[in-house]
Amino acid sequence: DQHILSLITHHIVCDRISVSVFLKELVSLYEGKSLNPMSIQYADWAEWQRNQLQGEQLTKQLDYWKTRLANPLPILELPTTDIPSPGDQIARKTPLRIDRELSQRIKRLAGECHVSLFTFLLATFKLFLHRYSGQHDLVVGSEVANREHPETIRMIGLLVNTLVFRTDIDGAANFEEMLKRVHNTVVGGLEHQDLPFEKLVEELNPTRDTDQLSPLFQVKFDLQPISAAPLTEMSGVRLERFAIEDTQSKYALRFNLQDTDDGIQGQVEYSRGFFADTTIANMIRHYTNILAAVSQNISRPISTYDVIDETERQEILAFSRGPT
Repeated sequence: DQHILSLITHHIVCDRISVSVFLKELVSLYEGKSLNPMSIQYADWAEWQRNQLQGEQLTKQLDYWKTRLANPLPILELPTTDIPSPGDQIARKTPLRIDRELSQRIKRLAGECHVSLFTFLLATFKLFLHRYSGQHDLVVGSEVANREHPETIRMIGLLVNTLVFRTDIDGAANFEEMLKRVHNTVVGGLEHQDLPFEKLVEELNPTRDTDQLSPLFQVKFDLQPISAAPLTEMSGVRLERFAIEDTQSKYALRFNLQDTDDGIQGQVEYSRGFFADTTIANMIRHYTNILAAVSQNISRPISTYDVIDETERQEILAFSRGPT
C-alpha cells in the first residue's frame, strides 16, 4: 500500500514554477477533473522567443548588456581564512531567517523609498558585499521568472532566466543614494530580460578561471515566490514529500530568500570548495546586522555601516589584547 513517485526532469525543459504546475495538474487528473485547455504550448512560446530575438530587437538587447557589462568584470574577493578547494563542489545549505519585526521594517522602508522588496534586499546585499570586500564595482546574478504574459502562468518548460546586476557604488554618499543606483540597475535589467543568459555568455565569451563555477558573476541573490503548500492528500491517498538535496554546487555562494508570513526566510547555498560552514554562519549574522542597521537609518554614509555588532566587536578587542 506504499508507493514512491520519482519525477526526474532536466532543467532544460522544466523550471521551479513548472514543477508546481505539474503537481497541481497531476492531482486534478488523479481526482478525475479535466484541465482547462492551454492557449499556447511551450513550443509556441519558444518559437515566439526566437522570432522576437532577431534583428533590431536582438541588437537592442545585446547593446544594453554589452554596455552594462563592458570592461573587465570584477572578481569578487571576499576575505576569508578558508583555503579554496575548487575541486570540492559539494553543495551545502544553511537556513537564513530574519525575524518578523525586522522584516516588517524592511518592507515598510522599501515602500517608502518606492522600490520593490527585491531591490531593497539586493541593495543591502551589495552593501554587505562592499563592506566585506571593500570593492565598489559589484556584480550579482539573479533569477527572473520570465512569466509576464498570462499565457505562461500554467506553462511547463524552462522560462526562468538569469540576469546580471552590475552596480558601481563608488561615490555614493549614503545608502539612500546607493539604493537609487541599485534600483536603476534592476529596472534596466528587467526591461532587457528577454535575452537568454546563455546567449549573453556566448556573445560576451568571458575569460573564465578554472575555479569559477558560473560565468559573469561569483555570487547569486534571489527572492523566490512563496512555495505552494505541500500536497498532503488526494482522493484518499496520503502524500508525504521526500526531499532530495542537490549534491553538486552550481554557485560558489547564493542567498535564496522568500517573503513569508513569519518574516523573510530562506537559505544560503554554498560550495564547500570555497567556504567553510563557520564562515557562512558568520556571513548570515553579518548580513542580518547590515539589514538591522539600514532599517534604522538609510541616510548614513555607506562606509559607516558595520557588519559586526557591539558584542562581536568587544570579543575581537578582547582577543586582540590577549590574556590579562
